[in-house]
Amino acid sequence: MNLLEWYKTDLKMVNQLYMDGRQLVNRVDENSPLSSNMPPIAGAISWTNSLLERIRDPMERLQCLP
Repeated sequence: MNLLEWYKTDLKMVNQLYMDGRQLVNRVDENSPLSSNMPPIAGAISWTNSLLERIRDPMERLQCLP
């Protein structure tokens, strides 16, 4: 159960990172999470893929548990 609580907390954190980052991207803020050396679309894809990977790996590990 502790693992699930930890994962739930991490999911909420990733969601908040996404929502905050999305607002910065929409405002074209210099503090946005996008890489400065990438075009905007490629940077957004790379950023969202990194968030997805952050939640995907633990989910795959949790699914292997009995």
